[in-house]
Amino acid sequence: MNSRALIVIISTILWFIAFSLQGAGLVANDPHIFVGGIPLPLLYMLIMGVWGVANSLLAYFVWAPGFYERAYKLLEEE
Repeated sequence: MNSRALIVIISTILWFIAFSLQGAGLVANDPHIFVGGIPLPLLYMLIMGVWGVANSLLAYFVWAPGFYERAYKLLEEE
């Protein structure tokens, strides 16, 4: 496994942990805290959304190139 794939996997695991902590009410649960005029829970969810999209794009660019060629080779071997 190359280092780019490992970065994507670790980033996705951390994303799931951070999202679960917010869902459980352990992180960013007080709506009366504002950061730059935005309530902290909303800012946290926006950051999580951007992070999730970045993870998806990274996964696409790491695993998508050559995917079909590798899949066809595996199917031909069987």
